[in-house]
Amino acid sequence: MFAPWLTDPLATLGTPERFIAFPENQFAQSALQRINQVESRNRGHGLLTFLHGPAGAGKSHLVRTSLRRILDQAPRSRLLLASAVDLAETLEAADELGTWSDVMATLVGHAVVVCEDVHELPPLGGLQERLSTLWDQLLEDGRQLVVTSRMPAAEIDGLSLRLANRLHGGLTAGIRLPGEEGRNRLIEHFGKLAGVAFDQDATDLAGERLTGSPREIRGAIESLARRIGRRQDQVTAAQLELLWQQPSEVRLLSFEQIVTAVAIEFGLPSTELTSRSRQQALIVPRQVAMSLTRELTGQSLERIGAFYGRTHTTVAHGCERLRDQLKQSPTLRQQVLSLKRRLQRMPQAECG
Repeated sequence: MFAPWLTDPLATLGTPERFIAFPENQFAQSALQRINQVESRNRGHGLLTFLHGPAGAGKSHLVRTSLRRILDQAPRSRLLLASAVDLAETLEAADELGTWSDVMATLVGHAVVVCEDVHELPPLGGLQERLSTLWDQLLEDGRQLVVTSRMPAAEIDGLSLRLANRLHGGLTAGIRLPGEEGRNRLIEHFGKLAGVAFDQDATDLAGERLTGSPREIRGAIESLARRIGRRQDQVTAAQLELLWQQPSEVRLLSFEQIVTAVAIEFGLPSTELTSRSRQQALIVPRQVAMSLTRELTGQSLERIGAFYGRTHTTVAHGCERLRDQLKQSPTLRQQVLSLKRRLQRMPQAECG
């Protein structure tokens, strides 16, 4: 059809890691528990849950965890997760091709629809009007709609009155950046994922220094882990302090080096991987390129998304989808591993 998430609604869901609860996200977690009631469908009484918080605060992670919980309980549930821009552009394309009714029927046929990053919609205009129509139909049909944004509705520049009213009429839950307790939990969790253990003093020190979002904390811990290497003993506060005092000599591959190598590997023009094209043949190569860019440069999802002409949510979904595919396809897994090794041997430069 128009996108893999429309023909395969779980294509972008992936397998989320364990959700780490802390005081700043507990209300949002409670707010999303009501979407577990996927069987309730009362015409004209759909539920809208609006989740907002800063970049990297964990909105997407929380949503995917909630959807996965639904699937564990009811495997046949019809769920859909996509960005607001992708949904609106799909409706626009359907309108132009004369398939509006079919696409709308497909979208409204889902018990739960998650519309991410509504703040990234172009100000006013046709895309917002098309998305408004979808929201109205979902709620009229008694569906559950979850909308995410980096900011409250009142702060979204150029948001139409119709969309704003819908958001104000739903249940709003904000996620704030983690406090000291939350940061310490995240540091311990991300350290285990990276193969590094911190003693309590080191955890406390890192919690004082790393005051950003969970995504930024994870990036910092992974960077530390690369410098520390895997070790049996726990990292102490003194060792951590010494690491922070030493300048990092790591130089990064550029985005251009990665996208060019992936394009050559798959026999495609490199410009296609950064274009807005939704051709099926580009999906896996683009996911490989975005995933390797994330892994080999450590740059933010926002910066990677800007390079590939995608939202940070689309980048995250693409990387997760690729991880699932690699588990099922030894051929693709070997191809990506070989490509990664070649990239790591390349002369490196400043990140693009």
